[in-house]
Amino acid sequence: MTTRIAKRAVRASRSPATAAKVMTPNPKSINRHATVRETAEILHEHGLHIAPVIDDAGRPIGVVSRTDLLDYWGRRRDRLTALAAGELNAASAPGPEEPGDELTVPEIMTPVVFGVRMNAPIANVVEKMIALEVRCLFVTDADGVLVGTISVFEILRHLTRRDLRDTPKSAAHPSFGSTRFSLASAMPP
Repeated sequence: MTTRIAKRAVRASRSPATAAKVMTPNPKSINRHATVRETAEILHEHGLHIAPVIDDAGRPIGVVSRTDLLDYWGRRRDRLTALAAGELNAASAPGPEEPGDELTVPEIMTPVVFGVRMNAPIANVVEKMIALEVRCLFVTDADGVLVGTISVFEILRHLTRRDLRDTPKSAAHPSFGSTRFSLASAMPP
């Protein structure tokens, strides 16, 4: 019982973690004026699956994903296939006058922003992620400008570090940190 009280006292003395302490700052974002092709290049070059879309002031206005790009190109391919099969006439099929890849990102993005303020406690961030069933939230400052992103993985990383820091060495498993797992030893003969 004494140990629990002491642990609570230690945790209470520390300031609670906030989104600002756990987030990834300055995420790669897409300007709302970017074309579909530019967006695809940015996602590819930076190895991103999603990216926030921001307005000229830096406020998030939506999110674009590789799935959004695939959906767009799939619809475009389907229209061309229908034209070739004679299912569409030339007036309703894409042609040289259609902008194609020159469409801007707002035309294909998801125009929804799920975010939290920098000072949001981690418990609130987790509750919001669960309620919205999302894995990532945008972090904004008081003016609504994008300053970071926070993902489930960053929260787990934070909680793991905190728990390891709070675990007394005597309570830790003696082989912690020295255990190696070999896939070969786990495979049946």
